[in-house]
Order: sequence, then structure tokens, then C-alpha cells
Amino acid sequence: MLAEMRGHGTPVGPIEISSFENEARLVLPDDYSLFLQKNNGGRPIPKFFPIAGYEGNPFGQVQDFFGIGDSVASCDLLWNFKTFRGRIGSDYLAIAREDGGNLICLDISKFSRGRVVYWDARVGRPKVGAGIYEVAPSFDNFLENLRDIDPLNL
Repeated sequence: MLAEMRGHGTPVGPIEISSFENEARLVLPDDYSLFLQKNNGGRPIPKFFPIAGYEGNPFGQVQDFFGIGDSVASCDLLWNFKTFRGRIGSDYLAIAREDGGNLICLDISKFSRGRVVYWDARVGRPKVGAGIYEVAPSFDNFLENLRDIDPLNL
């Protein structure tokens, strides 16, 4: 369960959230929107999360969550949206980077909206049954599943 966020950005409010949603032409799930208003990105403690079905590495680790208006482009939510939408498709919004360059994404599709998935960048653009692994049914559930366990020391 999320205990602390380090290095988070300047708090944002409904105006900044709405501005992002308008530019990206999407609506954020409420739990993720509240997270941005409280933390606006950062590095979580703990940071490990289970990835069911991902062969060879059943745990991922959040390097950092992206924020709105982050001064470092690669940590900015809008920059990541624009950079990766052609690679991960219009059903997903990259919200965090995993060590190794893979992404943690929100499903923003009409039918599975709000679930959190792990995108294996080595696979390239998601295909049915390849490269995408569901890690939580909602963003709040994803935060609840964060663990303080180093899978290399199991």
C-alpha cells in the first residue's frame, strides 16, 4: 500500500486537470484525478507491484509517476501522452515509468476504463494477447497493491 510519495510536483487543481483532459481529449478516472491533485507525480514508497502472467519477472517497480506541468519533459503527463499514444494506442494513457523503460498505463477505453495495465515496450504496439498485462482493476487498487518487497531478494 502506498505509504509516501517523494519528489512529487506542485499540487494541481481541477482547472489544470480539466486543461489536460481537454488537450488530450479524454476524461481521467476520478481516483487518478484525485491522486494528481494530491501528489502530481513522484516516486512512490513502496514501489513494487505484482504482474500476473508476465513470464520471467512477476514484479515491476514504479520508477516515477508522471505529473502535469513537470519541468522535466520525460516526467510530464502530457509529453508522455503525446510521445507514446502512437506506440501504445488510443486505449491507454502512460501514467508512470517502470525501471527498464516499460510503462504503467491507465486504460481509458470505453469498456475497461480505469484499469491499470503494464506495457512491455519490447513487444511494441499492443496486440491482442501480447505486451499488455492487467495489474489492477482501478488506480486506487494499484496503489493498494504496492509492496515493499525486492523481488531480487525473495
